[in-house]
Amino acid sequence: MLFRSVVGMILVAGALDPNLGKPRWYNLAASMGVVSWALSQEMRKANKEIMSLHDDLAAIATRWHELDLPIMVIQGLNDGLVYPKNIDYAEQVFSEQQATIVRLPEVGHLIPWQQRALFTEYMLSFLQRFNNVTAAQVNDESL
Repeated sequence: MLFRSVVGMILVAGALDPNLGKPRWYNLAASMGVVSWALSQEMRKANKEIMSLHDDLAAIATRWHELDLPIMVIQGLNDGLVYPKNIDYAEQVFSEQQATIVRLPEVGHLIPWQQRALFTEYMLSFLQRFNNVTAAQVNDESL
């Protein structure tokens, strides 16, 4: 198996629910010639990822149960890019024993930057389950 060394998974402000992963009106507009041309290369790439997101999420929706590892899902409840209701979906597909669900009120999409100390605390508590990980390693931006 390719990922034998994967011992846990942390999803931060991630899209999970195929029904919430459909392109929004501005994604459709950004895919059109003139609008797409006016966007930066990074924005075009991000938009391209969103355009296929629904299909990608639908393809893995029936396979989440195959994951046999601890999972932490962290979601800001004021996220304007990824629907916060994705965390409700996470509660449906992952068992209580498998997943730690973290709802952050009044936090948006950029959780590691908006709530760095709190984010580091959650990361550290999760990572310490597997190894002797230190706070310095979690905060090391070179990793």
